Amino acid sequence: MNEAHLHMVVNHFPIIGMIVGFVILVSGLLFKSRVTKRIGTITLLATSLFVFPSFETGEGAEEIVEHLPGVSENLIEKHEELAEQFMLFVWVLLPLIVLSFYADWKQKAFLKYVHFLIAIVSFVALIFAKQVGTTGGEIRHTEIRKDTTHISPKDVKDLNEEDEDIED
Repeated sequence: MNEAHLHMVVNHFPIIGMIVGFVILVSGLLFKSRVTKRIGTITLLATSLFVFPSFETGEGAEEIVEHLPGVSENLIEKHEELAEQFMLFVWVLLPLIVLSFYADWKQKAFLKYVHFLIAIVSFVALIFAKQVGTTGGEIRHTEIRKDTTHISPKDVKDLNEEDEDIED
């Protein structure tokens, strides 16, 4: 397994985990369930911890794919910049999660505000996670790029026939 493969394996956890953790936390807030809020917060903690190996394996993955045909340096740079912004929100989220564990353990009244703040920050992080995932996918999956022109099989056949005519 090389670093590109390892990056592909670990980079899905932060995106999916952020969705799951956010939904669980918001459900706990809506239904006023202390246990559900804890589960959502723990899920967000685990998810946030997976961001670090995903980020760290990105550089090695870049070294492997940057010279492959169809890979754009601009797409890699855009993906990297969004990943860095996503990391900033994770760095904000982690201390809030730790604060929520402390407030829950000590039964502090400000816990509900911390949970709301975690929900807001995780929602913004989720937006960045989605963008990071999309731009990462665009690096090797040309079919999901916005600038991809769609050529029908008939057009491909016509282009091939034109190439044959030029060679003759």
